[in-house]
Formats: sequence, C-alpha cells, structure tokens
Amino acid sequence: MKRDLIFAAVSAILLASAANAQQPERTLVEVWREGDYIVERYIVEDNKPHKAEYEIHFAINSSTPSDTFSDNTTELKALDALFNDMKDNKMMHLKSITVTGYASPDGTTPKNEALAKERAEHIATMIAERYNLKESNITISSNVEKWSATAPAIEDSKLDNRGAIVRMVSSNEAPMVVDNRLKREGEAWKYLTTDILPDMRRAVVSVTYTEDHITDKRVYSPEEIIIIEEVTEEKHHDKHHKDDNKGKHHKKHDRKRRHKMVDEWEGIIIDYGASEN
Repeated sequence: MKRDLIFAAVSAILLASAANAQQPERTLVEVWREGDYIVERYIVEDNKPHKAEYEIHFAINSSTPSDTFSDNTTELKALDALFNDMKDNKMMHLKSITVTGYASPDGTTPKNEALAKERAEHIATMIAERYNLKESNITISSNVEKWSATAPAIEDSKLDNRGAIVRMVSSNEAPMVVDNRLKREGEAWKYLTTDILPDMRRAVVSVTYTEDHITDKRVYSPEEIIIIEEVTEEKHHDKHHKDDNKGKHHKKHDRKRRHKMVDEWEGIIIDYGASEN
C-alpha cells in the first residue's frame, strides 16, 4: 500500500513537471480594466517553426546572380519583404538560413558540381550583405540534378516520342552517356534546353523563423464597496441614578458604530464618510 502511494505521488510530480515543461513562456505586457473584468495581455513564445523558400535562377554556365534574370526580381522582392517584416516585428525571430545551389544535369559532372557550389556561395554572400548578416551563420549545400528529375515534365509534354525520352532519362547509364544520346533527339533536346533545364539552374533560399503571438486573459473582478473600519465607542453621560438597594450611582453607556466605506480600484481609496447608528 505504502509503495503504491509513493509511486502515485512520484507519478503526479513527473506529470506536473512534464506539463510545466510544455507550457510556452509568457510575458505580461499590459493590464487594464473592462467593466467587471481585469484584462491581462501576454506575449506567448511560439517555437513552432515557419519556413519560407525562394528560388534565384542563373543563366547557363553562370554562378553570378542577376536581379533581373528570369523571375529573380519577384523572388528577391518577396525575400526583402520577409526580412523587413522580421526587422520591424519584434515577435518574429530568425532561426536559420540555408542556401542550396543546383546545376542542371547537362554537361560534365565536375563542372556542374563546381557551378552548384558557387551558386550557393554567391547567394549566401549576397544575403549576408543585403540584410547585414554574418555569412558564417548561413548554411550552404549544393546538388547536381539527375536526368531522371526531368521525367515528370517530359511525360506532361506534347513530344511525340516522350515515352522513349522518359525511358532514356530514367536509365542507369552515366550522365554524359544520356547527355550525348539526348542531343541526337532534335525536338526533344530543344524542348529540354528551353523548357526544362533552365529551371534547374538555381539556388533555393530556405528561411526558418518563429513568430510569437499575443493572448488576453480576462479575470472577473467587479468593483466593490468595502468596509475598512468599524469602531465602537462608549459615550458617557453625567446623569446619576439612585439605586434604592445599593445606593450607588452608575453611568449610562451609549454605543455608536461608525462605518467608513471606500471604493477601491487601482489603488485609489475614496472615503465616503461616516455614518452613525
């Protein structure tokens, strides 16, 4: 029995500790009254991560970003808007920035690997300078796309031989072998170079942040009139009464009760005066 009680007590303590650990941190920022309620406003810490992604594209064989190339103007404006929001909104907190550089599969693997890495590095430098950040706090990685990544777009195309081209890009042959075979597929190669491969020459910027929120707590607390002083006094009279049995004089005592009432709110005390009974 005693062991069961100890186990139950320990379990209760552990559950309470776990519940407290899961409670988000709250900071009281404002208190005011609304009628019969006291309203407390808190900033509640929210650790749920939000992720935003932006794509910066590059010209073929280039690792230098251009604000006006492709849709870069729109993407950079959106990226600027996010960082401006984080600068102005103290409830938003930047957690991480990751830049991944990509290269399309056409060409030689060593060259593509170098291009992908350079694209990531150049975008990381641009972001650090643009938003006054430390480049060392930006994580970079790189990746060369595989030919198989072009298959979904080819399947959705209107190419007459799209089935054969899909099988070609999905094969296990070396990238340069596939590259050479595709270059002999006139219409298909043209479609790849104009509609598919350009989108693969890019860098993806991933920004992770959290955003706290405001919550109000309403506590019922009506205004009241409170008695804070009650005094009983003796009132003495000089009138004497003769006691036939004992021959003594007694003083008659009158009592009065004084009430002082206040209206107490926000530390202000108002004396409504005294009343007598």
